[in-house]
Amino acid sequence: MLKQAYDGYNKSQTALDWPTTTAQIISSELVTYHDSEGANTYEVQTTYKYSLNGKSYQNDRIAFGYTSSSTKTAHQKILDKLHKAKKVRINYEPENPQNSVIAPGLNKSTIITFIFGINLLLFLLGFTILWVLLSQEDSRLLDNIRIEQAYWDRAAK
Repeated sequence: MLKQAYDGYNKSQTALDWPTTTAQIISSELVTYHDSEGANTYEVQTTYKYSLNGKSYQNDRIAFGYTSSSTKTAHQKILDKLHKAKKVRINYEPENPQNSVIAPGLNKSTIITFIFGINLLLFLLGFTILWVLLSQEDSRLLDNIRIEQAYWDRAAK
């Protein structure tokens, strides 16, 4: 989880320095996913095309780390902006022009994944420390029990 968050952060930041070009939106739609408990999540899926040095490319990446969520209005705003634009400025990787992104830089999905990963790591670390402490004998408690010597003397006889 942390690696995924770090990779998303790293790629999103690196893409800010990539060259840009204009891409044409081919299609965009709001996709609804239904889980077994009846909850919905939403995600914008888009396809865009662009040309570099006479070669055509096509991609579907909106942003590194972009994922579905239960907030329909947020995804609807993304869809509305893409529908209104028809053409967008994209960043592409110079060594691999097929690798491109509409919205470089950090986004909420990347930040949430990173925070969730840190919280999970801290929980597991805390749970491990707790398990180690609970599995050990409480020598401090035993050391703090003070037995009167006279009692030991009588019990030994």
